[in-house]
Amino acid sequence: MSFCSKSNKRKLISKLTGKLTLILLFAAAGNLAYPCYMLAKEQVGQHLLNRAWQKAKTQVTTIDAKHVKHVEQVKPWPWADIFPIGQLSFANNEQHIVLNNDSGQALAFGPGLHGFSLGNQHTSIISAHNDSSFRHLKEVKINEQISFERLGQKKVNYQVQHIEIIDRSKQQLSLESDILNTHKSLILVTCYPFNQNSGNSPLRYLVYAQQIKS
Repeated sequence: MSFCSKSNKRKLISKLTGKLTLILLFAAAGNLAYPCYMLAKEQVGQHLLNRAWQKAKTQVTTIDAKHVKHVEQVKPWPWADIFPIGQLSFANNEQHIVLNNDSGQALAFGPGLHGFSLGNQHTSIISAHNDSSFRHLKEVKINEQISFERLGQKKVNYQVQHIEIIDRSKQQLSLESDILNTHKSLILVTCYPFNQNSGNSPLRYLVYAQQIKS
């Protein structure tokens, strides 16, 4: 003996299908919302960082260069632990405000300057995520020009000399190299491979550039 009529079965199936459809729609909306949120966060963050960068530059030009460190911490928002320290410009007209460190919090908003670079006048090492600020780094070519302006210093033009991929679990970038300490160099770093979930990947994509002497 059947406990459910065919009509009741159809109603039950229809109801379950409707609920499943709503669940899938909410899941899809959630998947779409996160990238939109991250994009909006990046764009709003860059706007606030650019405003802070312009303000910091104005302050630096009005005082002695020796006091740059006292005015460079122009925060993009009151509770921020990050502040602009430079601006990076690419041949495709992309520009990014560079932050004072490359911590996880900093990289959520833009490229960050490695701690080694803060007191080093010869080499600037800048990191960023490969799905946001450095997503186009894979398109940068040998001999391409990149510019970097540090707060309180003149803009320096660099030319890409070398591109490589390293496995940081086996090979580390040597920050004590004589080349890094005696030549005006720029090194851009991001996770590899591109267009994949590479957050836990040990691979790093490195772009090396040297100053173009005028």
